Amino acid sequence: MKKIMFNGRYGLTQAVLDGRKTQTRRIIKFSPLDTEYVNDKGWSIGGYVASEIINRYSRYKVGEVVAVAQSYKDAGIEFVPIKQSVLAGKKSDARQHGWTKHMAAFNNKMFTAADILPNRILITDVRVERLQDISNEDCIAEGVGISATDNRIGTPFSVPFNYYIGKDEKGYRYSTPHEAYAALIDKISGKGVWQSNPYVFVYEFELVK
Repeated sequence: MKKIMFNGRYGLTQAVLDGRKTQTRRIIKFSPLDTEYVNDKGWSIGGYVASEIINRYSRYKVGEVVAVAQSYKDAGIEFVPIKQSVLAGKKSDARQHGWTKHMAAFNNKMFTAADILPNRILITDVRVERLQDISNEDCIAEGVGISATDNRIGTPFSVPFNYYIGKDEKGYRYSTPHEAYAALIDKISGKGVWQSNPYVFVYEFELVK
């Protein structure tokens, strides 16, 4: 089983577990030969049409169940099978007894074994689009929060900043879903990503209970 990483610093893992985040966008990376960009309804990249790009490059496919990456501590896992501890742990006592407290994976989701993680998502759709083509609704589906209060933060025109990323507090508030998502993607994928407007895979998913 595969696992999928969501940024914890900006609350995206928790947004998935809460059912608020139901989409994720991942930048499409191509080989050096795949350089042709044709932006049209019938566009192709490197000569491949969208369906071929999904089949060739997409890490996740429709109908696939994927584990949500968490540390064993955050996932509430205190003991793992010995076989999995060998894969995820370094110390001899972890390999012998399977105790997660002796593993790197206890505090770091990079080292966890996907098969024993408790939270999973089902991929329901995969498509290709430009990053800036995201709609307001999809910004919310990406984990942009909507504040319950009309928080005005002292702009000259008293514009309400009702959308937030990570924390619903001053410094994380934005006036539109697009502004919030643009700030979010630049924080998690690198400064300038929004402006560069790359092609992305859009993965839609639902939490599997």
